[in-house]
Amino acid sequence: MNGSMVRMFSGSSIFVKNIVLFMLFAVPMYGISLLINHSNSEHVKEQIFGSMQSRVHFYLNSLEEEIGRVNRLKQQFITDDDLQRLSALALQMSNYDKRGAILRIQQKLQNVVDSSLYVEEATVHIPLIDRTISNVYYDEDVALNKIEALARDSESRSSPFVVWNHDLLIVQSAPRQRNGTTAYLAEIKLSEQKLRQTLVHITNEPKGGAMLIDRERRWMLSSDGDDDRYEQWVRELASAGGQKTIAIAGEAYWLTYDYSEFLGAFLAVYVPEEQFMDWKRKYRLILWLVTAVSLLFAGLFSYWNYRLIHKPLIRLVHAFRKMEKGDLQVRLEHRHEDEFRYLYDQFNATTARLNTLISEVYEQKIRSQRSELKQLQSQINPHFLYNSFFVLYRMAQRHDHDNVARFTEHLGHYFRFITRSEADEVTFEEEYDHMKAYTEIQRTRFSRSVQTDIMPLPDRAKNVAVPRLILQPLVENSFHHALEHKQKGGLLSVRFREETGGLLIEVEDNGSQIDPVQIERLNGLLRRSGADMELTTGVFNVHRRLWIKFGENAGLRFAVGELGGLLVCMRIPLPKEVE
Repeated sequence: MNGSMVRMFSGSSIFVKNIVLFMLFAVPMYGISLLINHSNSEHVKEQIFGSMQSRVHFYLNSLEEEIGRVNRLKQQFITDDDLQRLSALALQMSNYDKRGAILRIQQKLQNVVDSSLYVEEATVHIPLIDRTISNVYYDEDVALNKIEALARDSESRSSPFVVWNHDLLIVQSAPRQRNGTTAYLAEIKLSEQKLRQTLVHITNEPKGGAMLIDRERRWMLSSDGDDDRYEQWVRELASAGGQKTIAIAGEAYWLTYDYSEFLGAFLAVYVPEEQFMDWKRKYRLILWLVTAVSLLFAGLFSYWNYRLIHKPLIRLVHAFRKMEKGDLQVRLEHRHEDEFRYLYDQFNATTARLNTLISEVYEQKIRSQRSELKQLQSQINPHFLYNSFFVLYRMAQRHDHDNVARFTEHLGHYFRFITRSEADEVTFEEEYDHMKAYTEIQRTRFSRSVQTDIMPLPDRAKNVAVPRLILQPLVENSFHHALEHKQKGGLLSVRFREETGGLLIEVEDNGSQIDPVQIERLNGLLRRSGADMELTTGVFNVHRRLWIKFGENAGLRFAVGELGGLLVCMRIPLPKEVE
């Protein structure tokens, strides 16, 4: 395939070669520019992703530390003396002691709220006294179903968070009593507002944002507070941290996230791709602009190359092709004073000189060809004379008067044809009749050993002008080299077959076997006979005369025949008006 492409390129025009060479230079350079652009974009993207990932990791660690500290504070309520006394001995305590314990518990709850930015409210539920104590209020109504639900939820989950009525809580329950109920429950409510403010600080991008999402999708906080529309973000998160580019509502985002085993939640940060890749679009716009300008210049260069070089060169090539076909009247004009002006002038001078030479040589060439034809024809005439008279002598001795008359008629026709010299050419019908007269003479001579099978001449070829004596030498060659020594069963076949643009004549005998090496040697002699005059006897001068008359589209060819002997194929072009 590579070889065929090389041959196709080498055989194309100079204009095409220039365009291909230009493309071979321009395309790699353009490809390298695109590769550099893509590499820089990927590098910048990796740097931005790395920065976002570091920020996510830092804020997630900070959040884990803060929630962990709050979680440790709530565990102190398990061993708190006031809580244990109120949840177990409140009925034996005086009102004064209960009041003092409640005030101390409120102070401890306030300390929890003050200790963390993310704690909004701290509350303790004590079922025995039917009281809910918070850092800011004292309620005489305790929801037992809420206490049991929160206790079960906190015991069944590894995450520190519990969700109740859309509030995010951290719950600590006391060990269950013998009857299975919870003695008291501490509840720390986290501030969604403060958590959202922290998420806003993570990105600091006007169109970006951050999300804190529970792994089990029980709760989710976003930096802009519109949690519902982030359901699509949740589906993109996996069980491990990572980064990816996603499309939400037709807009591309860069998403970076990390997962906290302690919190049981993802912290994800997202920014619109266009926010960081605006420089890429500008660079790409410049690249397309450069590409368009380059293509414009390439088109102008190609047009200039076509007008100044390729078009004049094509005109010169077309003029040479007309001259090859014999049109020597072609002339070229060029308006510009450049190299093509010189080439055109020299071409015009060459054609003028050729016209002069042809005028001088043409008649000499015609005379030479006519003399050559006469010489070639005269070499055939004496070949048959002595054999003919010997056959006539034997028939006269036998007093076979009928055959003598018939034989002398064929013989007279034969010698009248070959001795008539007023015309160099005859019609194919006349040549065919002469060949049949010769065949009848030979069939009379070898009547006991040779049979002939001669097809009629096609009507379309009867009036075609051909050189004289082109069929009879082929038949004579078969008799002389193949059939003359056969005792019986000899066969000579002459067939005619029309083909596109010409007539094919096949002369075949069933003489001795001939091998392909001999056939190739004979065909080699035929090719030689078309180039020099040394081989000017028999079938070779027939081939030579056909070349002189019709050119290389006519002539002879040797092959092994179906009868086992030699097959001589002659081809004669048919003029268009005959076809």
